[in-house]
Amino acid sequence: MNIKTLAKFLFVTMMMIVMVSCNEEPNGNGNFTVPQSVMSNFTEMYPNAKNVKWEQKGKYTVAHFTLQQTRAAENSYTAWFLNENGSWGMTETEMLFAGLPEAVKMAFNASEYAQAPWVVDDEVEQLTRMGDNETIFVIEVEKKVGGIETEMDLYYTMSGVLAKTVIDAEADDDFEDMIPVELPEGVTSWLSVKFPNARIIESDFDHNYYEVELVADGKEMECLFKANGNWILTRTELSVADVPAVVMDALKLTETFVKYHEIEDIEKYETASVGNFYEFELENEFRDVVVCMDESGLEIAKPEIPELKEGLSVSETIGLFLDKKYPNAVIKEKEQKNGYLCIEVEQDGVEKEIRFNGKDEWVDSEWDIDIKDVPVTIMNVLNTAYPNAAIDPEVEFYESAEKSYYEFEIVVNYQEQEVRILTQGVIESI
Repeated sequence: MNIKTLAKFLFVTMMMIVMVSCNEEPNGNGNFTVPQSVMSNFTEMYPNAKNVKWEQKGKYTVAHFTLQQTRAAENSYTAWFLNENGSWGMTETEMLFAGLPEAVKMAFNASEYAQAPWVVDDEVEQLTRMGDNETIFVIEVEKKVGGIETEMDLYYTMSGVLAKTVIDAEADDDFEDMIPVELPEGVTSWLSVKFPNARIIESDFDHNYYEVELVADGKEMECLFKANGNWILTRTELSVADVPAVVMDALKLTETFVKYHEIEDIEKYETASVGNFYEFELENEFRDVVVCMDESGLEIAKPEIPELKEGLSVSETIGLFLDKKYPNAVIKEKEQKNGYLCIEVEQDGVEKEIRFNGKDEWVDSEWDIDIKDVPVTIMNVLNTAYPNAAIDPEVEFYESAEKSYYEFEIVVNYQEQEVRILTQGVIESI
């Protein structure tokens, strides 16, 4: 081998070593090689990236890096790429609250979270996602009331719509659940026709179903599709002004509305198999109930949607909890509500609502039971304390890690009141 050939060989060898050393990073289980398709896409998207560190998380290769924004400041970024083909899914950018779009700042400043006792973190996260998925800004707020600390992540769209809230999320949340999945042609075609101007907030393939959360015409909605792309249902958050007069007028005449007169939440269901209906969550000073009305204003039982007979799925942590705590329960619905993941299950013919926080930790559960199913010991306590009371036959059972109780509505001397009796047989003051 002559000197010229040797020099060329050494140069090529050194370049290969450099490339391998750049592509390999520890992932906690040894080294891995960054897929070439990932490296190519990353280099094309971020040619000026500095301080690059790589990580493998499941089906993704993740790049942590910085970019020079000004002479004095560098922003931190995290970009996610699919191992399979190197396609980019999402980039998380750390930024300051002052750099948020004006629409987001205005919406936040007009919300309850901009007021005491809430305190806002000056650092926020921007989530830029593939395709037509909406860019999301995550603002973190916290409060301390009565010695209890609460953190809340607020997910805003570019236009200032508060699309999602998550209470007590993981401290090191990397927002992996916000990476959108690639939707099949049937789903994208249906969405483009039905909601041509919609922006997708979140999408997921979950237990043979595609779930798509979006904002269209200023309203939050969720669409559910079969694995083959066929539409199952759309659930839309409404205000009172959005409900047709024939439905609202009929609702106000119902016995339930007279008793539970405050409207907490309204959702419209449009379904492929059982028609359309409205679901109202009503409350009074004691408890809340659900009333369903069809489009003609007739009060109905909530329809069973046959396509959901198999049930939806949840994270492994929640799934293991449900298997142990509520065996054989089938998940009928799930949605983010007031910062919690609320899961509606059916267990042995009983519908139960179960809440989890952002760490997938169980918070509490509640469901209605008939008074005849209340233990005799509990009824004896109630009848002894209120011997002449009229008792509503519907009783609510509540349980959490801290306590469990039966909640009764009674009438004493023409006055309605709520009575809670702990499972130990002790009346708890409300």
